[in-house]
Amino acid sequence: MSKTYYVYILASKRNGTLYIGVTNDLERRVYEHENYLVKGFTEKYNVHMLVYFEQTSDIQEAIQREKQLKKWNRGWKLELIEKLNPEWMDLSKDWIPDQVGDDNMRGGAIAGNAKHQLEQKSGQKVSTSKNYLKTHQSLKFLKG
Repeated sequence: MSKTYYVYILASKRNGTLYIGVTNDLERRVYEHENYLVKGFTEKYNVHMLVYFEQTSDIQEAIQREKQLKKWNRGWKLELIEKLNPEWMDLSKDWIPDQVGDDNMRGGAIAGNAKHQLEQKSGQKVSTSKNYLKTHQSLKFLKG
């Protein structure tokens, strides 16, 4: 069974401070940021809104993409976010629980209106899973 890795961008607000990271469990990692369980940059600058992510089954590709995005100028990063998420919706708001230990809330991924809007804007199918978020996009279709 292959693993899934995510490159993600968090923001403090629309056009605010950005954070780029990589993880093998997007739900868990965003939950950690949202609840200030991760000390450092995201805690200091209140960066916890998931505004963009990509996925791949290759960890080296994910790490390389993270490094690439970190080197981009701010304008390119904003363009990337706005291409798939022009409203700067918090993509995790429907699947990250407000309270620790609420596993019933964590079961879904992008749900309802947010899921539909993301599919409409990106032109790509977004599916849900109990343990992680999946989308049928790869790292290769964006600026290389």
